[in-house]
Amino acid sequence: MSLTGDIDNLLTPILEDLGFRLWDIKVTKAGKRSVVSVVLDKQDGANLDEISQVSKQIGPILDELASLEDSYHLEVATPGLERSLTKPDHFVWSLGSEITVSYRSQGTVIRKNGKLISVDEKQIQLEDGLNTETIEFERITKAHTLFNFEEAMKKGPISEELQGESA
Repeated sequence: MSLTGDIDNLLTPILEDLGFRLWDIKVTKAGKRSVVSVVLDKQDGANLDEISQVSKQIGPILDELASLEDSYHLEVATPGLERSLTKPDHFVWSLGSEITVSYRSQGTVIRKNGKLISVDEKQIQLEDGLNTETIEFERITKAHTLFNFEEAMKKGPISEELQGESA
């Protein structure tokens, strides 16, 4: 099994117990050490304190992982407002969201925006207000969620809790 697979298997149950889901893992070399990037998500998002706590909890667990031989630097983050959709689970977790998808069709690449209305093991369905289009995973070259900044601005501040932090 790969190093990222080992980390995934080790961290997924722990993160789920903490209310998070593992979005992505990347391990890259930076000189003599590795950089382990753990991207996680949580229903309604995660704040900096939660990310910091998760980082403190998973660091010692990764220290014990035999396949992570060299010294490493741990980075823990969220996927952000506009997140890449690279695995079928990402699409499932993004059901009902506005997304943009680039996909191959008859020798060209087409880009389409719309609401993700359906996902199964082979394809997604995207609705653009006029049409519904079915796109097989094997044809998708790139996809990510879209964040509507104008709509967010109309709603005003995110929460009273955040307002209190800035005061």
